[in-house]
Amino acid sequence: MATDGPAKTPRITYVTMAPPRPARNGYAVRIQTIGNVLARHSDLRFLVLQRGHDETSERATRERFAADFVDAPPQAKWQKGLIHAMAAATNRNRWMEKYGMGALCEATRAAIEAHKPDVVVLGSLSIYSIKDRLGLTDQRIIIDHHNVESVNYDRMAATRKGPSRIAPMVDARAFRKLEHDVAGVREHWAVSDTDRALLERIMGVEILTVPNVAQPSAFEIDPKGTAPDAPPVIGFMANYEYYPNVEAAFELFRIVPMLREDGPSFEAFAMGAHPSEALKAGAAEAGVTMTGFVDDPRPLFERFSLLLAPIRSGGGTKLKILEALAMGLPVVTTEMGSEGIPIAREDIGIIAESNADLAAACRALLGDRARLAAMGARARTWARSNASLDVLEPTIAASMARIAEDVAAGKLA
Repeated sequence: MATDGPAKTPRITYVTMAPPRPARNGYAVRIQTIGNVLARHSDLRFLVLQRGHDETSERATRERFAADFVDAPPQAKWQKGLIHAMAAATNRNRWMEKYGMGALCEATRAAIEAHKPDVVVLGSLSIYSIKDRLGLTDQRIIIDHHNVESVNYDRMAATRKGPSRIAPMVDARAFRKLEHDVAGVREHWAVSDTDRALLERIMGVEILTVPNVAQPSAFEIDPKGTAPDAPPVIGFMANYEYYPNVEAAFELFRIVPMLREDGPSFEAFAMGAHPSEALKAGAAEAGVTMTGFVDDPRPLFERFSLLLAPIRSGGGTKLKILEALAMGLPVVTTEMGSEGIPIAREDIGIIAESNADLAAACRALLGDRARLAAMGARARTWARSNASLDVLEPTIAASMARIAEDVAAGKLA
């Protein structure tokens, strides 16, 4: 029988599809920042379901968080193809199938049971597809939606041609089913009010906004490149394992030569891990320096005058844009790139759609350095108030307090 008394600190297992440290992409930034806040309000343990074994990531994660890892061994292409085909044939989510069977499933379930969590936070909608096989019930699940997945994959399908459209179309169908199936879990977290409204319309339940925020290190950047007398530098940053980022990079390679035709002299950089040979070749032809992953990006970030992000697909609030704003950099992007961020309303960047208009926006800012510097200062001020850890904390603290009350009342027994 439950007794009255002070609420106990809730035990939380945060199941993710990548390690939170080092944060080399938007997904890792999201789970790292949420993990930082959860650790202050719960007994938190990460459970990382990752492809292969990465000793560096494990060590970096365990230096900051309590964590367990379940590593999926490499699979031959025919094995992946078979698993994906079976999932598609039954309208299941293909991304987690390997963790729903055999030794990987047993190891994942054992890690959860060993921690004895009050609630499990799923760091991807995909993970819900194996929740029964992991012994999880809806009343003990929070889903952290990194974007509206069905919309995300619909957009990716819309920008592709021919047979390459098939995979995202299949994924969109599977995610639409999942979005219907998950409506009854304990809580849903969305990355912005825009995503919250979309998810509420799809699911018909209340969604909480737990906003994407920039890492504290972004606010420590000295935006020297926005100064009126600084050499102009256009920057882009992304992880190139994600198709919308690859697509945006190729758009960047089309815009830069247009801007050089009748614009000011400038340098252009595309930063980030896992660029393909095709991306490297496209960058070289366009006169864009592709850096690959940079261990210490600060010196280069401090040279940037603006971020150019010609985003045509994808979903959710773009962390690369939030981090650029936190660095004090104006952003030139599309409506899709600015989703969930009031760039035009706050005058912290320029929104345009065509490549010609994006080039014109960059030309206008690089040609009016006083305007660019003022815009960058407003960007950092906006980010401090709207995209820092302080913004994330109240909603997560309240969620953990509700869990603690339910544990004390015996509602999760």
